[in-house]
Amino acid sequence: KPPAKAVTTPPSMTEVLYDAPKDQAGDADQDGKRNATGDEFVEVCNTTGGAIELKGYALIDSDAWWFRTEEGKRTLDLTRYKHDGKDFVFVFPACSLAPGQCAVVFNGYSRAGGKSSGLGTHEKAGGKNDRFGGALVFDAEMKTLKASFGNDGDWVALVSPEGVLIEVVSWGKPDRSVPSDVKKKSETPATSWGSVERMAPGGEFVDSSTLGDKSKLFSPGLFGGKPEAKKDEKPTKGGDSKKSEPAPADPEQKK
Repeated sequence: KPPAKAVTTPPSMTEVLYDAPKDQAGDADQDGKRNATGDEFVEVCNTTGGAIELKGYALIDSDAWWFRTEEGKRTLDLTRYKHDGKDFVFVFPACSLAPGQCAVVFNGYSRAGGKSSGLGTHEKAGGKNDRFGGALVFDAEMKTLKASFGNDGDWVALVSPEGVLIEVVSWGKPDRSVPSDVKKKSETPATSWGSVERMAPGGEFVDSSTLGDKSKLFSPGLFGGKPEAKKDEKPTKGGDSKKSEPAPADPEQKK
């Protein structure tokens, strides 16, 4: 079968875990250890009929955008960005998403097993990961708790290689306003038992725990892959606030 023809349509953010459930239920990256910051992730999927070249696309959170644009006064430029893990910025390396395929970017802070553990990084993509539905899986290798999503309110943006804000996914009451020039704005439930995700291209974000059995609070790499929940099922709330979680190894925590 010949490869799909490349398209210029951008990928879409389809799932975000901004508040990892407590205990082992929150071990989203499957490294054997739940971390309130490290297990956060963003899923980006190709919902088009052709291949998408991801090189140069980026994910950035509100604090990093605010700092790198001088509070929105200048255009975001990541062409000379040097990864340091001090704020949440992840620029995709050369790689291609087939139609229907996803890329999952884990925060990676304090990841068990050391550097990347075989996952792709900002330097090089890994192969299809069968543990995550054949997705391309990346470790963003964040070095500080400040490089995390705010539980009570925040946003994350998908940026084109040219620096255009393609889409912003927000929740709660962010400290930083969503940029006015973003192409698409998507709001998610303010609180969630697990991640928030779309079940169809362009659809609204919903609480993942309402889409399947209560043991499945997120589904990185499996866009739209959950069965409909039974009405009498109710998951056990697990998320805790990273703003109050003890962090003896790194006292610098995102406010």
